Amino acid sequence: MSQNRKRAIGFAFALALPFLACWVQWTFWLTTKPFVWFYFFPAIFFSSRIGGKYAGLAATAISALLADFFFIPPEFSFAIESSHHVYSVLIFLFMGVMFSFTHGHLEKTKLRMAKLQEDARLANEQLTLAKLHLLQEESEGRLRVALEAADLQAQVAILQSEERLRLVLDATGDGIWDWDMLSGEVYRSPRYYELTERDPKDDAHDIDFFISTVHPKDRAAALDCIQAVKKGAIDTIHLEYRLASSKDDKWIELSGRVVERDPSGAPLRLVGKLSNVTAYKLAEQQLREKEQLVIFQSRQAAMGDMINNIAHQWRQPLNILGFTIQELYICYGHDEFTKAYISADSAPCRPPIPIHLGHLFRFKPATYSD
Repeated sequence: MSQNRKRAIGFAFALALPFLACWVQWTFWLTTKPFVWFYFFPAIFFSSRIGGKYAGLAATAISALLADFFFIPPEFSFAIESSHHVYSVLIFLFMGVMFSFTHGHLEKTKLRMAKLQEDARLANEQLTLAKLHLLQEESEGRLRVALEAADLQAQVAILQSEERLRLVLDATGDGIWDWDMLSGEVYRSPRYYELTERDPKDDAHDIDFFISTVHPKDRAAALDCIQAVKKGAIDTIHLEYRLASSKDDKWIELSGRVVERDPSGAPLRLVGKLSNVTAYKLAEQQLREKEQLVIFQSRQAAMGDMINNIAHQWRQPLNILGFTIQELYICYGHDEFTKAYISADSAPCRPPIPIHLGHLFRFKPATYSD
């Protein structure tokens, strides 16, 4: 409801109060007589209180007319016979005017206080906003200083880390590479080109440059490893390959790891290092050759032991057999070579031969009988 409509309703109600008071007094006139203004004083008081100054003045005039017409003799006439009735009307009018102006002044004071309170509220809000603005500016200033300090510290830390990394790489002789798999661009350090014996001007900063440095016999393994990384099958890469441009067999070790992925898990960035492992590969080859030589010598020694064992196992039965044949030859010259002699003389040599053969070939000799 609008403010003007509220005022109109209050003004109408204030003008209705004198008529209400007149009706109530007419109803109870026999009881309240001769108190003419008994109900009209409250009526003009509340009329001015509810409707304001002008409503109170109008209600005062209406109340005086109603009281004069209905309750002051002569009744049903606006004439006034007695002087004290005139004084009572004047006093009533004076009180009505006082009520109206007093309530009007109170209403203005109330409106003024409300306006002052609203102004004070707005001023307080503005002051609060100003304080918040100052605090925000102060906080932003402190935050800006803190961020600048943190950024400076971060830059110093990055420079120190880069310096440490450079010193480590210089000490180890390794090259570094950084592959942005989304754009396909590859960064390579100066040491990378020294190790691969390639000119940096030939580098298109893509993965094909790496493939071109790999020996043709090792490229299949390198391509398979790259495809596995792209598909996300592996997180790390480790390759040992020969250089394609090297006259001698120069071996390179390449290792790296996926350090960044997209929300779906696909690799976005791969970083790693490059090392010269030719000396290691040569030492490994020499060690392998020595192992082969040791294995060959071990086999030769085992074969010699086996031959010695065979000679030792056959020596005794062959000696017995030789002595037996010689003895048979002597007996034959003395006409003592008979069947009985052969059975008696050759019996001792029968068991040793199978026994030695059993030791040699690891089987149990059979038992001989005459």
